[in-house]
Amino acid sequence: MVARVGNAFQVDLRGVVDLLSRHLYSSPRVYVRELLQNAADAITARRALDAEAEARVEIRVAGGLVEVRDTGIGLTEDEVHTLLATIGRSSKRDELGFARHEFLGQFGIGLLSGFLVADEIRVETRSVTGGPAVRWIGRSDGTYEVTTTGEPREAGTTVTLRARPDAGEWVTERTITELAGLYGSLLPVDVTVNGRRTTLDAPPWQAPHATPAGRRDHLIEYGESLFGFRPLDAVDLAVPEAGLTGVAFILPEAANPAVRGAHRVYLKRMLLTERADGLLPEWAFFARCVVDAAELRPTASREALYEDDLLEHTREELGRTLRLWLVRLAETDPDGLRAFLRLHHLGVKALALHDDAMLRLVDRWLEFETSDGPMTLAQFRTRHPQGRYTTNVDEFRQLAAVSGAQGIGLVNGGYVYDSEILERLTRIEPDSRLERLDPAELAT
Repeated sequence: MVARVGNAFQVDLRGVVDLLSRHLYSSPRVYVRELLQNAADAITARRALDAEAEARVEIRVAGGLVEVRDTGIGLTEDEVHTLLATIGRSSKRDELGFARHEFLGQFGIGLLSGFLVADEIRVETRSVTGGPAVRWIGRSDGTYEVTTTGEPREAGTTVTLRARPDAGEWVTERTITELAGLYGSLLPVDVTVNGRRTTLDAPPWQAPHATPAGRRDHLIEYGESLFGFRPLDAVDLAVPEAGLTGVAFILPEAANPAVRGAHRVYLKRMLLTERADGLLPEWAFFARCVVDAAELRPTASREALYEDDLLEHTREELGRTLRLWLVRLAETDPDGLRAFLRLHHLGVKALALHDDAMLRLVDRWLEFETSDGPMTLAQFRTRHPQGRYTTNVDEFRQLAAVSGAQGIGLVNGGYVYDSEILERLTRIEPDSRLERLDPAELAT
């Protein structure tokens, strides 16, 4: 026996779809991410009942038709009405368990993203808890219908979209394979597109390796494949409070401090963005990160990180990790540190303005322009215990030869951060007696 019920959405669906496409999402391509999120959440819900349940998402693409099938918990008819027809009722989502911490998205809102590329969405589902299979068909004009059938069907859900003529580019096999790999490569489920697997066995930084050197080589290759440059080094990252793990890749050439870092951020193993800003302190512009976090919050579009106390703490901890990496590099690989400083001295100088350990590292390892030629401040202070410095480049160039002839060592403090570093060094190093040059000291 077949029961058919016609209903209408309790929202202005055209307005919601317009909001999604024009103001919330940056591109129609996010519909693939949203469908993957729904499928992954359904599998998470089923595994809460049965830890051994199969975790599989099969995507089939042909002739403008996209079908996404999961082995998740499925929905009953009542849940279909609640989750698919009454968008945004968080209390009901809580009652049904679809607002739990470990879930990636919001089922109903995520499904609506399908209207970015299609005028009709078909959902066929059967709950693992029992009951008949249910078919839900929603249309972009704001109507939907629900059909219960006695057709045999395994528990899980299948979502089917047929692309509008103007959205054909978003539903080709090549595009969906690329997007499934982009967004979902780290998901702990088996995702395939027309039989081709798009998920990895584990995040690259968690994959087992026979030796530390082999692991490092693998991470360097991974960083190069993502960012298009061969990193100088790969630095492990972890912030337990944010449930964050990942890697920072050190740029092999000088970076522009004004260019924001394009970090790749995953939330609960789903890609949030390839262009995250604000993940690292401003001084750490020499690194590009790939991280996965369980506790950081996304913005409404789920395409950026939400600025809150936890993100601020995460930023501080990641900065601390990079700082410790620099300290270890000075101890274990001085040549590597020198190579790094030749490229990224601005970031280290910026950190040295308020970090004593970094200031001492700058003092010992970073060469400055002096009247005796390039040398570190530590070397200069040994040679000239009562040396002087200028605060602008022109003054140094005018007076370096004169001061040198009179036996007064002079440091060029005219570049960015240099005079502040020289002044601060005299405060933390008792044997540093560097002072600002008074031109009147020089006999003419």
